[in-house]
Amino acid sequence: MRPVPASAPSSPPRRRRPRGPGRPLATTKAEIEEVALGLFETRGFAATTVDDITTPLDIGRTTLFRYFPTKSAVIWHDYVERVDRLGALLQAVPPEADLLAGVVGAILASSDYTEADRALLRRRDALIADTPQLFSENAATIVRWAEAVAAHIRERAPRGPIADAVAYAYLGAAGGAVRLWADNAATRLDDVLPPSLDVVTHAMRHLLTDAAPPVQPCVP
Repeated sequence: MRPVPASAPSSPPRRRRPRGPGRPLATTKAEIEEVALGLFETRGFAATTVDDITTPLDIGRTTLFRYFPTKSAVIWHDYVERVDRLGALLQAVPPEADLLAGVVGAILASSDYTEADRALLRRRDALIADTPQLFSENAATIVRWAEAVAAHIRERAPRGPIADAVAYAYLGAAGGAVRLWADNAATRLDDVLPPSLDVVTHAMRHLLTDAAPPVQPCVP
């Protein structure tokens, strides 16, 4: 009987490189954001693909879209989360609280930027200025912020129809203060944001009372 040749030993199954323990969502978002911003700055937003972002991070498209629904959401996620938090804070204001004091408190609490955010805001502003798509999306996001404030004022103020004017005045004050802080390293946010909001509060308070007379336009 001819001996049966021994079969070559089979190679061990190939194993995937084990991943480390799961990282917090915020850390993962920050890493994706940093890579994406760098690519947007060097290649341009439109020329950067999702694969360009995921490849250096060693993640799949599914992972990226789990955190960000669109490519541009990588840029907006922080601001959108702040708008959502602003709305939640406004809803939590007690009914007996002073209306504008509650609005200012919610704006301050949702604008808790840190030193790490300063450079990020400058980079994001530069991208927005150079990218028409991002410019239009930025406008839509700003409207969401103002609408959250306006909806709160309409719900609680006797003269709700002017809520939009008050909301956009706060938007201008808050946006201007944050931009001033981001562009000036020696500036503290606490030194510019509260005083800017106070100007709006003092100017708009009388508009939200029944006793305030209507303003007649002056026609030349």
